Amino acid sequence: MALLLLFCSSCADKGKNNEPPEENDPEYVTRIQTKNGRNYIEYLGEPFLLLGGQIRVDGLMNRGEGEHAPVAGAPAALKVEEIEPYIRRAAEFGLTAVELPIDWRDIEPEKDKYDFTMPDTLLSLCNKYGIKAEFLWFSTNMCGDSHSFHIPDYIWENEADYPKLDSAYDYFSWMYGYMGHLKLDSPLLMEREGKVLTALMNHVYEWNEENGKKYPLISVQIHNEPDGLVRWRSTQAELLERNGMTIKELWQMTLNALDNAGNAVKNGKYKVITRCNMTVSFSMNEFAEAPGCSPKDVYALSGIDIVGDDPYTTSASAVSELIASYNYEKNYPHIAENMGNYANTASLILSCVTSGGGYAIYDFITPQYFNYMNDLNGSTYQMDQGVLNDDFTPKAHSSDVENIVKGIGYASKILASVPLENMSGLNVEKDSPVTVFEKDYEIGGLKIGFSTQNAAKGYIFTDGSAVYFFADGESVFDFYELDTSLAVYDGKFVGSVFTENGKNYIADGKFTAEKNKLYKVELR
Repeated sequence: MALLLLFCSSCADKGKNNEPPEENDPEYVTRIQTKNGRNYIEYLGEPFLLLGGQIRVDGLMNRGEGEHAPVAGAPAALKVEEIEPYIRRAAEFGLTAVELPIDWRDIEPEKDKYDFTMPDTLLSLCNKYGIKAEFLWFSTNMCGDSHSFHIPDYIWENEADYPKLDSAYDYFSWMYGYMGHLKLDSPLLMEREGKVLTALMNHVYEWNEENGKKYPLISVQIHNEPDGLVRWRSTQAELLERNGMTIKELWQMTLNALDNAGNAVKNGKYKVITRCNMTVSFSMNEFAEAPGCSPKDVYALSGIDIVGDDPYTTSASAVSELIASYNYEKNYPHIAENMGNYANTASLILSCVTSGGGYAIYDFITPQYFNYMNDLNGSTYQMDQGVLNDDFTPKAHSSDVENIVKGIGYASKILASVPLENMSGLNVEKDSPVTVFEKDYEIGGLKIGFSTQNAAKGYIFTDGSAVYFFADGESVFDFYELDTSLAVYDGKFVGSVFTENGKNYIADGKFTAEKNKLYKVELR
C-alpha cells in the first residue's frame, strides 16, 4: 500500500475527484459535475456529451514479428500520421470524441527512454479536425490478459523483476502478440507504470501549452475490460489453482493496479477524468461469475472517476436499464463500447442519450488487417464491428447512424445535462423504429404528440422556456396545449445559445418537421 500512496497523494485531498480543482487552476480540463439530477462530463466549464468512436490505432500499426511475421499479402502497417483519414472521417461523422489506444511500449520502447511521437501526432490531428480525444491506456490488463504488444520488452522479458502468474502461454499472433498474466500489483511493475503515465500527462500538458491550448485530450481509460481476469481468465487459465489465490485476492490485485495507474494520470499536470470499462455486466451489481466483485469496487477507487459498460447488445431497453444502473452516486453512466455493426445502432444511441448517458461505438472503422487475418484463419468471429466498412465506404445503416449522431450534436451540450423528465427519445420504445408510429410524449409537464409514416426517430426536450425537437425523417408534432400561432425555428446550438435559421408556424396545433433538422418552439 505504501507504493500506491506515491501516486495518489495529490488527489487524496480532493475525495472522489468530483470536488472542483482550484478555481484558477490552468491545468483543469475535465471533471464530473452534477446538475438537475444528472451526472455529466464538464469540459472547460461546459457540459460535454460523450459520442465517441474507437479507432484501433494498435490494429492499424501493430503487426506480427520474427517467426510470427504477417503473411504475404496482408495489409501493410500504417505509420501514425497515416491515421489521419480515420480521424477526419470521425469528425465529419459528427462524433464528439475519438478513442485512441496507446500502447505502453510505444511510449517507453526502452527503459526510461520516452517517445511521445504517437500521442503528439494523434492530438495534432484531433486539433486539426476539431474533435476531442480519449486515450485508451493498453498496458498490463487487456480483457483479463497481459500482452507483449502492449508492454515494453524490458518488462515482458524480465520475470525476475516483473513476475507473471504464468509465463506466456499462447501467441495471439495478429492482434496482441504473446499472452500471459503479469502480477499486476508487483511493486516494480506499478512503479514503472506509474512513472510512465505521469510522464505522459506532464508531456501532454507541455505539448498543449505549445500548440494553441486547444485541450484536445478529455480523458484516459485505464486498462481495458479488466474484470475479465476474475470473471473468465481465472478459470480458463487455471490461475487460482496454480497460484493458490482466491477470486477476491485476484480482484484486489486488479484493483490495486487500476488505482495505481489512475492516480498516476492524476499526478500529471494535464488534468482529465479517468475511466474504466466493464465487459457485458449490464449493471453495477456484483458479477455472477465472480461473487463479491463488482463495478462499484472500481468506482470506489480514488484513481478512477467513472465506470462504464461494454454490453454488446442490440436491445434498446437493455441500454436504458444499464444507464439507469450506472447512474450511481456521482458516476457518469455511459456505454464504453457497443458494436458499430449493429443495424439498429442509431436507435441504441438515441435510447442511451435520452436515458441520460454517453455512448461510444466499437469500432468506428475496423482495421483492414484485423478483417484480413480473421478471414484468413477461417474464424467465424464477427471481427468487422465498424459502423463503416474498412475501406471507408458506408454499410447499409451507416447514414442512419450519421444522421442521428449529427442530430444529437446540434444540441449535445444541452442534452448532456437537461433533466431526464424534460426529454424523451422518439420512436425508440422498440429495438428498431416502427414504420407507422404515433405516440404522445410528456416532457416537463407538457404533452406533445409525435407521428411518422416512415420510421422516423429522434428526440424532444424542453428547457422550460422552449421546446426543441429533432427527427431523422418527416414527422408531425402535435402541440395540444400550446398557442397555435407560435413560431417554429430550425437551427442548432452554438454552446448553450440556439442559433435560428428558417422561421415557420404551427398550423391547427400541428407542425410538420423536415428530416434532420432541429426545431425550437418558444413557450408562452
